Amino acid sequence: QADGGYTLSIKLIQRQQGPAYELQLPIEVRLQGDKNIHRKTIRLTSKDDVITLYFNKPPQALTIDPGFDVFRLLQDDERPASLGRLFGAKKQLLVMPAEASKAQMQAWKKLAESWSSRYKNVTLAFDKEIESVPEDASLWILGWNNALLKDRQHHFTIRYPVSATETFSQSLSGNKASIDRQQLDAEKHAVVLLDADSNRTAQGFIGAQDPEVIASLARKLPHYSSYGQLVFKLPEVKNIIKQRLPALNSPMTWKSGQ
Repeated sequence: QADGGYTLSIKLIQRQQGPAYELQLPIEVRLQGDKNIHRKTIRLTSKDDVITLYFNKPPQALTIDPGFDVFRLLQDDERPASLGRLFGAKKQLLVMPAEASKAQMQAWKKLAESWSSRYKNVTLAFDKEIESVPEDASLWILGWNNALLKDRQHHFTIRYPVSATETFSQSLSGNKASIDRQQLDAEKHAVVLLDADSNRTAQGFIGAQDPEVIASLARKLPHYSSYGQLVFKLPEVKNIIKQRLPALNSPMTWKSGQ
């Protein structure tokens, strides 16, 4: 706090070998009690820059290069969870429910076979066989009646402020899910939800129960690899929601209190 307002000082270091890049760097600042997002562009001219900005309210959050406009290598935690991250893991562990019907089991096995021929990294197991997930594997939880959901359901619940007035939300409970207050039911929708927390094993949930729907998703999902959230209306398996998830742990975002 200073001079009847507030200062925000940002220190930015370029770590590459050789001279500094001169950059126009976009930033976003959210202020306490202010619904607007303040967007600015700051100029970097050296390898060790300190920029000081002035505001009339306390800064609450700062995001550097929020739209990925600067040509740079992204850190892993900047990348939002996506189907492609699960598909591209060293191993994909697909876990189907032991309580599934015979027809459902056949459908899940065919999905695994289809993805195995495409990605060459697929292992299929039953939920009651899983005690732990290898660190280099991604995890797919298949089916609404999967026993793994008992302990992992909360991983698919997200509340994240995307602006001063908007909050991104996702939840999963029993045979129902919700996305930004839109209620989804297993009888009417097939859903694909991902865990947005990049500090955990990459994991996704496929909520489907009709064998024909499972077969349709086996074909469709590889074409949605950049997305982290999908909903299909039943019985036609028509996509009605496809969204990218926020990056929850981006090192390019600072929040007050951290």
